[in-house]
Amino acid sequence: TMGSPVFRSLDLDGFAVIEAWFPAGEHLARHTHDRACVAVMLEGSFDLAMAGRVHHCPPTAVATEPAGETHANSIGDSGARVAVIQPDPDRAELLRPFARILDRPSHRHHAGIAACAARLTRELDRPDDLASLAAEAAVLEILVVLGRLALDAERSPPPWLLRAQE
Repeated sequence: TMGSPVFRSLDLDGFAVIEAWFPAGEHLARHTHDRACVAVMLEGSFDLAMAGRVHHCPPTAVATEPAGETHANSIGDSGARVAVIQPDPDRAELLRPFARILDRPSHRHHAGIAACAARLTRELDRPDDLASLAAEAAVLEILVVLGRLALDAERSPPPWLLRAQE
């Protein structure tokens, strides 16, 4: 339930997907999750206290929380609607390419990921046999984008850029 009084969920092959709504002003005291989480703010906001910092999470905010990472959430004045992806730790082979994003806390804003997360939550309403495949595709797209952002951040700038800066 992610601490949410109202939620929907879908179990995929390798991932749990949760769409959770939180009421305005609610505070979720320091807690952990057994699985890593990728949380994408869709509506409203919350403040996320994690890894010694407080991150404001309005729409388009994307946070990753490793399994066991202690954090707290303070929901904003408009409440919050968030999409959460929790990979299955028993699927190590599937998750190996995403270790750099699932094993470290992070916070960023990315409208493309938020749009993909919105598509993902719409699949929770689809009664057809293709909904779980579309949801899994959206989950993998989100993780791939996050993985590439992490790779790009780890790479050193190209030599021409360093010369231009000098």
